Amino acid sequence: MAEEMRARHGGPARRARATAVVAVGAAVTAVSAPAGAPGAPTGRAYSFVAGGAPVILEAPDGTSLNELLAELGRWAGRPRNLAADGFTDPSLTERTGLPLVEPFGDELLEMRGWAYRSHWIGCGSVATSHLERTVVVIAEREDPAVTGFPDGASWVEKLRILTGWEPVPQPAVDWRAVEADLGTSLPSDYKEIVDLFGPGGFDEYVDLLVPGALGMDLVDWARSEGYPAPKELLRWGSSEQEFDFVWQTRTANPDDWAVLVGQFGEWERFDCGLGEFLVRMLTDRRYGFPTSRLHVHFFQRALARNPGGSPPGGIASGDGDAEHRRGNTGAERPQKRPGRTAG
Repeated sequence: MAEEMRARHGGPARRARATAVVAVGAAVTAVSAPAGAPGAPTGRAYSFVAGGAPVILEAPDGTSLNELLAELGRWAGRPRNLAADGFTDPSLTERTGLPLVEPFGDELLEMRGWAYRSHWIGCGSVATSHLERTVVVIAEREDPAVTGFPDGASWVEKLRILTGWEPVPQPAVDWRAVEADLGTSLPSDYKEIVDLFGPGGFDEYVDLLVPGALGMDLVDWARSEGYPAPKELLRWGSSEQEFDFVWQTRTANPDDWAVLVGQFGEWERFDCGLGEFLVRMLTDRRYGFPTSRLHVHFFQRALARNPGGSPPGGIASGDGDAEHRRGNTGAERPQKRPGRTAG
């Protein structure tokens, strides 16, 4: 793949640039794919990324840096600005993208970076021998859950650090209108998460219901499931694993709502806010979710606006006391842990 990227493309310059953008995007996807996943490299190539120096890929001559940034940003979100006009941010650390700029020294002109799954991905330009080259850099990324969070960080801030997410411009949610449609206020950390991340999912395991999201509109789902009947359960998330992610909305203060996770009407209760639940779901093996076994975590954006239509399905009924379900690895979660609630 690296040889393909270095090869010169024939034809008009615009066609060459477009081809380069697609080629670089495909290369980054392949090199940064988790081991064993479709498209992931094997043997020496993958071990080099996972345990060695950063991989540097050169784009063909004539490749537009802006087009390349747009292509990578389409699926990786908004980049961090690591270097501009020959000036590198002196505050960079291993946690904020330093591995992407270290290989170039004074030759670096521009560098934008993304935290994507278990890697840092950088895209920029380098000046050598009076020539400017467009490059893509891929480096290993450490798990913030292991290296530690800043003192005093909120659960939502921990979630952002954990996933390496940088907010992208998006239409603001009219929370007053949303809460009027639902007939209830919503937890403050949920609103903060939606404003920060927008529509999408964590670790390809749980997807957020977001007002206005395509097929994942919080209000549409609530209406289709007859909220607040029958048990005052309000869905906030969905999973391909056939699990229901809901709040139990029986308390007047939405910030006190418990998180329930269930399957076929059997519920496990977590007495904590949504932000804390998501961080612990991704990192705390005592919670028993398969996501806690992953090395690094990520958020994947989804389409923002729903043109209409009602969501399928519904929340199964149950007594709220069951402690059993399965994860996407097929491994059964422990049926008994210390206490009925987690927090």
